[in-house]
Amino acid sequence: MVAMETLRKTWREACTTIDEKLGARHKKFLPRLMVFCLGIWAFTQVVGFVGFRMTPSIPYRVFFVNRLDRDFYRDDLMAFRFKGSRYYRKGTMMVKFVRCLPGQDLEVRGRDFYCDGEYLGRAKERDSQGNPAPLFVWHGIIPEGEYFVMAPHPDSYDSRYWGFVRSDEVIGKAIPLF
Repeated sequence: MVAMETLRKTWREACTTIDEKLGARHKKFLPRLMVFCLGIWAFTQVVGFVGFRMTPSIPYRVFFVNRLDRDFYRDDLMAFRFKGSRYYRKGTMMVKFVRCLPGQDLEVRGRDFYCDGEYLGRAKERDSQGNPAPLFVWHGIIPEGEYFVMAPHPDSYDSRYWGFVRSDEVIGKAIPLF
């Protein structure tokens, strides 16, 4: 009830400001603009949103993240909330390629990673500041609801260092726009 009254008050103030600054003829566009903005907001809450890459770990810069698509295949791009570490805060959105799926066999030999016997890549021994890099070690079948993700960039901070992405951390499938 309090929220509805606040919304009414804000609406009255916005209409008064528009009347004073733009004149009454522009007032008819305000409801349309508000409905449009509300529609965009609802779309982003339910279906998806546009996200931007902030690091060079993958070759794409802008994505549409589809919240409704959670059916992943190998080499799909996954958007997820990171669990947190000394490098990134908890909840940071990351986008990486799914490289090994639940039910597949992941094996770590030294610092080399293999999925069902196929070579995926090597983990670095040191991070970009020269500190020893953590190493995720696993030998066996990936549990249901967990994914091993990587990016092709040599400095990518991914599952090789911190482990699986759980399904409850997944935001949705990332579709590169450019």
